Amino acid sequence: MITQVALQRLEDLNKRTTQSPFFLAVGLHKPHIPWVMPQRFLDMQVPVDTIDTAVHDNPPKGYCNASMYICDNIYSGLPWEPASKADQQDHRRKYRAAVSWTDHNIGLILDKLDALGYANNTMIVFHGDHGWHLGEQGGWCKQSNFDLVARVPLIVYVPWIKQSHGTRTSALVETVDLMPTTLDLMGLTHLVHDFDELEGTSFLPLLQQPTMDHSNWKNATFTQYPRCKSTKTGQMPWEYPSDSACTNVQSSQFDAMGFTIRVDRWRYTLWLKWDGANLKPIPSAEVGEELYDHQGDAGEDTDAFENENLAAQSEYAGIKAQLRVALVAGWKPARPVARQH
Repeated sequence: MITQVALQRLEDLNKRTTQSPFFLAVGLHKPHIPWVMPQRFLDMQVPVDTIDTAVHDNPPKGYCNASMYICDNIYSGLPWEPASKADQQDHRRKYRAAVSWTDHNIGLILDKLDALGYANNTMIVFHGDHGWHLGEQGGWCKQSNFDLVARVPLIVYVPWIKQSHGTRTSALVETVDLMPTTLDLMGLTHLVHDFDELEGTSFLPLLQQPTMDHSNWKNATFTQYPRCKSTKTGQMPWEYPSDSACTNVQSSQFDAMGFTIRVDRWRYTLWLKWDGANLKPIPSAEVGEELYDHQGDAGEDTDAFENENLAAQSEYAGIKAQLRVALVAGWKPARPVARQH
């Protein structure tokens, strides 16, 4: 339905008597659950009994309870009790079929842009809003601070910046960077009076110089996710993995909050009890701590990283302390040097 609306909107734009710049936002729902899609997209997947399963389908070694979530609408078992191989294969096949359907719909929109003659003068930004566990780390769904959830697909195509075409960058960027980047590309930054105070940073320089030295670029990104007590047992999330997504729960009723900083090699997460009356964490009430090593992570293997929590190991105390200081300091000091002055 959304795709058809988008296609019709493009047709309507093309019929205008006066041509002017346009902006079109298209939100495609899949692969969000439920995994319902036309049968042909399921049929194009490999047979279910040949589908791979999570290599690491148990929680990370040294995990903390607050990091784990029981996704009842996919699998109601505990994180350390993995779903059966057959169930994992079925879930992963349906998820990929839903992705295939979205890929098809994106293709229809891009084909329409091309057919109407807009392909060479229209900037295209494609991104997800979160990642997804498919049995990895004993988890399902998206309610976590793991890299699998916080790391999202991001593709930016600007026809007139040809040096960026088909290239990748290892620089750290965030979805909060999309608005300032888009405004910058369109020459509209002057319309936002506090543009220089935005948390996001325009990554136009990365598009212009994809191979640039990133040492002076943003040195960290940040995510956070709340935890609420179990809806079944009433236990607090630091006592036992929660089945509550905190959906439709007022922030004053949260029980804990997980704060994460991601740098080039490491992901560090600090879980703190939540002061609902003042809507802020209680710094002295730590209920979980995580440190994961991402050395060699090119973003292509969903199973190879974050399988051992290193936070309690003394040899990593120095890097953990450094990351904790940076996490508490927040996003402003993490901005590119040029934005810190």
